[in-house]
Amino acid sequence: MYNRFIERIRRNLHVLLAFSPIGDAFRNRLRMFPSLISCCTINWFKAWPEDALELVAHTFFDDVEMSPDLCREAVVMCKHFHESVRALSERYYDTMRRRNYVTPTSYLELIKTFKNLLNKKRLELITLKDRYVVGLEKLEFSESQVSDLDTRVQ
Repeated sequence: MYNRFIERIRRNLHVLLAFSPIGDAFRNRLRMFPSLISCCTINWFKAWPEDALELVAHTFFDDVEMSPDLCREAVVMCKHFHESVRALSERYYDTMRRRNYVTPTSYLELIKTFKNLLNKKRLELITLKDRYVVGLEKLEFSESQVSDLDTRVQ
């Protein structure tokens, strides 16, 4: 029974390892564990095409409260930033012979950072607007108090 259990585990157990190609850690792990190359299937993901970048950004911005025009502009901006960094990374490699990897994960982080910054700035604006409204109410109250005092004095 135990042998059957072990055999089923070997047949059905799948392990997924995800490594970043950035830095020496990946190279060192491959040298320390050569079976990672000889006994594993390596899936190397390429850069996403432009339409995939747009679709992912639209999906992430679906839950953000903004007009469709503004959403479209935000998608174009994120796509432009990502493509610009990719092009600059290639130029950097051509001149300095050092790699800067621009991965789909970095694009997702860009979108998440944009959403977080947008929410933070919206909260700041709401706070400033509330302060402004309270200040106006106090000024109106003070104006009414001054006009009451002015009528009492006369």
